[in-house]
Formats: sequence, C-alpha cells, structure tokens
Amino acid sequence: MVDESCMRALQLDPTGATQFHSSSTNGVAQHAAIYDVQLILGGVATPMTMRIDPLAMMATALINQPFEGILGRDVLARFQFGWNGPGREVRISYL
Repeated sequence: MVDESCMRALQLDPTGATQFHSSSTNGVAQHAAIYDVQLILGGVATPMTMRIDPLAMMATALINQPFEGILGRDVLARFQFGWNGPGREVRISYL
C-alpha cells in the first residue's frame, strides 16, 4: 500500500479499485485505487537485482503517518529477515 499522493505525483492511472479493512478503520471499509507497478530492489542492472512485476499496489490516503508506503506479505514472503538486537543490526536478503 502506498499513499495516493505518490501515484498522483507519478501521473499513473489506476487499473482497478478495491475496498479494505485495517486496524485503523474501525470496521469501516475504505476505498483504494489499484495500480500495476514494478518493484526493483538492489539496483537496476546488478546480479543482486530483484524485480517483482507486475505488482498490484493499493493506493489510499495515509494521513498523519510517518511513512508513505507499506510492504505487504506478497512482497515480504520473498525475503529473509535477521535481527541482531545486541549488535543493533537488521539483515535482509532475497530468497
């Protein structure tokens, strides 16, 4: 999910729409536009490049949030996360 202002700034047209519930919607369904995008991680032309294409991205107003987007389980399932609390390290690798 990404803030709808990001999609407007990119001048992208939605390819669909959906409704969703979250912990902040108090049981009320919210509307979200759907955009087909490509997510590229690790550089554009390197051996570590990971592409997720197409990726259906929901866009809605993320008002008063300290972030502009959230990665969902469909993306996070492709990664392995490691946490070293005492060393204050987070490691992320592609599966």
